[in-house]
Amino acid sequence: MDVVRENMSFVFILDGFDEIFDKYDKNNNNNERYFYDRFNLNEWNAKIIVSCRSLVLSDEDVNQVLIGPKNLVTPMIYLWPFSKEQINGYIDKFVKINEKKLK
Repeated sequence: MDVVRENMSFVFILDGFDEIFDKYDKNNNNNERYFYDRFNLNEWNAKIIVSCRSLVLSDEDVNQVLIGPKNLVTPMIYLWPFSKEQINGYIDKFVKINEKKLK
């Protein structure tokens, strides 16, 4: 594992953090409160993407649990759901692409 960690770069995509937040928050101890520290993410040559629903985690939760007091440069991006028109357009394109593949 050390060879991989030292010689490769990664992008970790941790999707759905809001689904485990309550368990994570209850099972941490104060020495390892911050996600970044708890899982030694500083030891990896990696970028970390964490997704969660903003309705479940507030900006304060994110700062207190994911980022911590180290003043890490942590950009946050908010995504909006597709509109019904966008959903229908996506499905139409998907069907057309697959129809071409079948011919």
